[in-house]
Amino acid sequence: MTAPLLFKGIDEPDLHTIDVYERVGGYESLRKALSMSREEVLHELEGSALRGRGGAGFAMGKKVSFLPKGQMDKYLVCNADESEPGTFKDRELMQKNPHLLIEGIIIGAYCIGASKSFIFIRGEYDYVADILDAALAEAKAAGEALGIQLRTLLHLPNRRLFDSYEARVKLAIEFRKHKPRLVIGLGDKTPMASPDHWQAMQITDAAVFYSRLTKWDDQFENLPPHIIGRQLYCMLGQPLAGSPNPGGQVIVDISAALPKKLAAIRCYKTQFPPEKEHLFDRVDAADRYLGRSAGVVAAEILISPRPVVVKDLMKSLFV
Repeated sequence: MTAPLLFKGIDEPDLHTIDVYERVGGYESLRKALSMSREEVLHELEGSALRGRGGAGFAMGKKVSFLPKGQMDKYLVCNADESEPGTFKDRELMQKNPHLLIEGIIIGAYCIGASKSFIFIRGEYDYVADILDAALAEAKAAGEALGIQLRTLLHLPNRRLFDSYEARVKLAIEFRKHKPRLVIGLGDKTPMASPDHWQAMQITDAAVFYSRLTKWDDQFENLPPHIIGRQLYCMLGQPLAGSPNPGGQVIVDISAALPKKLAAIRCYKTQFPPEKEHLFDRVDAADRYLGRSAGVVAAEILISPRPVVVKDLMKSLFV
């Protein structure tokens, strides 16, 4: 029996939401594509043997290679008219798995250098357009609220002991790919909260070390070692649980960014449903309390495992 491709997992409950789509591996291909050059993505497309479903079955990689190169306005148009006889798939995909379409459009636009994309939907599918609008709004809101250029989701078991060698290697591979100068991870246990926080700290600590390891290259996709210059810990139990005393504390002024931080947390609607609205007041109050003690409106505390050294004391104190 042939395994489904377009309709793989199509009946997964709530697959139309970004949370479920990412949980089952959604947007992983996009993250991979964005870590590659446009030429590399095109090469992958040509080697995939992917063909169009409009009737001619023309090779997609070959078709994309025909597009003109250079600096010019380019647009990607997705024809969701569903007029090809015997290939009724557009409506089902847009209705049940809209983020699959969005992900494909973003990858295609990146590959050809398109600045804008359009989805053509026939009038009879107005309800499908509403589903797509909601999916696009979710994806856009999450990206804008987080304010990051690249978000990589590592699929590790949750709500269980998920620290493992495999998990540490996965994160180390990401460090070697993107070569960060600074890594900020969770620090210590969070009282009366998920034990995953402690596990996440152990995974991050090990991955920072594995990132610079000069052996076992085959375990890290043969990527070259990368030394991370600084590692800081975010204490989720702070500042309400008392002050820690490791190598050094770093107080970060987030006065202007506090609304953005709260908005980013709100993107995780499955973790923070309406009945947990009071938690946002606690986060806001905690950050403002720490900020006032430091002479600003709101602040966060980060922990450095070694003392933080400044080269210009006056600038550090008075800028």
